[in-house]
Amino acid sequence: MRIAIIISISFMAALASCKKYVDIVPKGKIIPKETRDYRLLLNNTNKLLPGYGTQELMTDNLDYSSDPALENGLGLTSVNLFTFQNDIYLQNADDAEWNNMYAQIYVANVVINEVMKSTGGTEREKELLLGEALTLRAHNYWALVNIYAKAYDAATAAADHGVPLVLQADLQADLMRKPVSEVYTQIIKDLEQAASLLPATTANNYIPSKASAFAMLCRTRLMMRDYANAEKMADSTLKYRSTVLDLNTVVANPRSLPLYISHPEVIYQRHAGNPYATMFISPDLLNLLGTQDLRRVLFTADGKTTLNLVGVTFYGEFIDFRTRNTGPTVPEMMLVKAECLARSGDKDGAIGLLNQLRQKRFKPLEYADLSAATPAEALNTVLDERRRELFCTAARFFDLKRINKEAALAKTIIHTFKSATYTLAPDSKLYAYPIPPRVLEISPGIVPNER
Repeated sequence: MRIAIIISISFMAALASCKKYVDIVPKGKIIPKETRDYRLLLNNTNKLLPGYGTQELMTDNLDYSSDPALENGLGLTSVNLFTFQNDIYLQNADDAEWNNMYAQIYVANVVINEVMKSTGGTEREKELLLGEALTLRAHNYWALVNIYAKAYDAATAAADHGVPLVLQADLQADLMRKPVSEVYTQIIKDLEQAASLLPATTANNYIPSKASAFAMLCRTRLMMRDYANAEKMADSTLKYRSTVLDLNTVVANPRSLPLYISHPEVIYQRHAGNPYATMFISPDLLNLLGTQDLRRVLFTADGKTTLNLVGVTFYGEFIDFRTRNTGPTVPEMMLVKAECLARSGDKDGAIGLLNQLRQKRFKPLEYADLSAATPAEALNTVLDERRRELFCTAARFFDLKRINKEAALAKTIIHTFKSATYTLAPDSKLYAYPIPPRVLEISPGIVPNER
């Protein structure tokens, strides 16, 4: 497969939007040389923010059966994901999420491969850019391997097909899928190096800090089900970033919610690849949220009022028209730590962290502490709280993929669409997205996923 065909259009468009910073040498080619060139290359938020997001459609968080007009209005890919079809895309179709993430990896590789040899900057300036690019590359590989490959399993990861692992800025590179274990090893290597280079604080949440690298290491260890190290990485993250926004301070005026670029909870700002999607909340999730939870009050809305459709819709993106954040947050790190504590038998420590978070998610008179009689109950309570806190960020897809490896936690997902019932078993091969048809067409040698 020629990587040029997959990403060159996106990459050249990214460079063109920053055309002021480059020399044209030779004619028609954009060659960054000075350290500031690489800074501007990484500043291209339009190209470097969007990633994944469609995965929420395969979870128990969404439901589209409340209104026939809602069912008829979904796009084909959304319908195929929601109804667990073997074929998601049209024949020879592209996958925007795959394309976007590999385009970002190319930009990251340009910086990683070249910035330390650039001119006009200090050694420290170059190291900071290198750290940013390593975090960007690792984040995208984390998403790609957890979307397009099987869930990490230590017993099979060395044999399971992962994703193409491109580490050089070579538009003509031939790609083959690397084992899941190799992709994870590279992610960890990139993030550990990034953590050693990045500063404690940055100008905004788009630019990664030490906390960003630690948070992504935390996510990586969590998906590996390496809970001891996931807890350590959560602690490392929370040492640098620990602020939780009290939703009581914004509920009267939702437009006063901080922008993600400066939001105190956002550790590394990333955007959903399917912004402003129509997402109607399932009765199961609504029951979990209840009616007093300020996350429901702020981030959902009556579908009849907003879209003239029966049901409850996700409204978080429409408060002031901001694409939803899929990057790691302070509450997410608290929830990871709580899960790890529950798994290690510390039920009180786990529930204590949940209550610390939930105190800022309810009005004072409507708040009540949670409790758990056993570590197993505490674990289930933590997983429920992850659904409440992280809904519509695709986190539930990754959680299901991970916990389905455990018989006690495995869950069958059942969706109803146009009066038909569709079922996704815990061990379904459909949890690994298909390699995009266009990629398979370009490179017949790449191994497709079993469906």
